[in-house]
Amino acid sequence: MEKGGYMFSLLKGQRKIIMMLAGTILIVIAVIWTMVILPAMSKLPTDLESTIVMEGTYEVLNPEVGELVKMPVTVTRVNTAVDTESGDVLIIEEAVTVTNPLGDPYMAPDPATGELGDMFYVPKSTMAVNRSTFAMVPESTVADMPREGQWTPQVGVGQDEYSIWVSALNMALPATFIGTEEIKGLEVSKFYVEAEGVSLGTDPAANNLPVVGGTKITTLVEPQSGVPVNVQSETTRSYVMPVMDPETGLPVLDADSNPITAVTPFFRSTLVYAESTVTELVDEANGAASQAFLFGTIFPWAIIGVGAGLILTPALLGISRRLFGSPVAQPAEAQVTSTVGSDTD
Repeated sequence: MEKGGYMFSLLKGQRKIIMMLAGTILIVIAVIWTMVILPAMSKLPTDLESTIVMEGTYEVLNPEVGELVKMPVTVTRVNTAVDTESGDVLIIEEAVTVTNPLGDPYMAPDPATGELGDMFYVPKSTMAVNRSTFAMVPESTVADMPREGQWTPQVGVGQDEYSIWVSALNMALPATFIGTEEIKGLEVSKFYVEAEGVSLGTDPAANNLPVVGGTKITTLVEPQSGVPVNVQSETTRSYVMPVMDPETGLPVLDADSNPITAVTPFFRSTLVYAESTVTELVDEANGAASQAFLFGTIFPWAIIGVGAGLILTPALLGISRRLFGSPVAQPAEAQVTSTVGSDTD
């Protein structure tokens, strides 16, 4: 083989190696992006601060008439990251303010002052949340109490059932997928939570009567980003009270001489996200879903496609030449031999 031809073949072989190496590097980059960089981009920020405004009604027992009195309320929840804990845990402080525009005197007293008014502050709570999965961290030494389940749905929840922490009942409950719907042009997954007769201990202010609670929660979640764009909830707290005989004033007993009890509601809240909050969250979900699609699907698969193309192209070209290329020219010695043989004949 001539020197020029040898050099050409050598350079051609090196080009194939370079292409395959570059393709392999691109695929590795795509894997690192998907497994490491993208999850880091989806973490809860250490400077988290969010405000959720809910509107609806509170119904509070008026002991003078023995009936629930309904009043309009606005509930504002402010969640602020205040610290971090080992294991990629974010410490979040939640402050809840309840405003009654009518200043109804039956509203619960302010826990700080004990006074009735048109506004009161619920005692702040401190939660520990995993920054990557958005799950509560029950073993935290900083949180004010152990909590389980999700603080909020995780990224990519889709239509999968998840467990969510319900502060009204101090427990985690399953959120079940029940369908899809559209809100402000955004398609969302619909999840439902329900519980009844959950024991909440006793109420010292009511002669230690047993208290039970129940809740019904419907949450609309953007499936890719996990952003909950609207929540509608109804929560009830009730006393478990003995049924009294109006004539004797004594508890009514059943056939086994056990007191017959009745569940009497003393508090009910019916709340839904305010329109302004829904609008903000829909915008946030749209942006997050677009980013998730671009950086979580288009970008890594495009890199993988280019990388695979660089790896496979040399092999495919070689196969193509073997199957469809021009016939290989005969060596000069063979041509001479063929010619001599013809002359002899």
